[in-house]
Amino acid sequence: MKIIIDFALANDKQSLYVYLKDIFKDYEFYGSNLDALMEVLMCLKEEEIVLKNIKKLEEYLGDYALKVINTFKLASIENDLLNVIIEEV
Repeated sequence: MKIIIDFALANDKQSLYVYLKDIFKDYEFYGSNLDALMEVLMCLKEEEIVLKNIKKLEEYLGDYALKVINTFKLASIENDLLNVIIEEV
C-alpha cells in the first residue's frame, strides 16, 4: 500500500500530529510525539510512504522538521517492510 504524506498540510507541530494521527488512524496507540510515530512505522507491513514538501515542513518547523524526517528514515532502515521515498517538489 502507498501512503502519501504532504507536509504542506501541516504548518505547526500540533497540525502535523493531527494530520499524522488521521493518516495512521488504524493504530489506536498513536500519540503526538516522535516515539509514537516510530512505533507505528515499525508496525507497518509492506508499505511505501512518500514524503512530499519537505521544504515546507522545514519552513514551518525549523530544526524539528529534520527530526521528523530522520524518524521516517530510521524506521525504513530498521523495518525491512517499509520503504520511505522523499519527493522534493
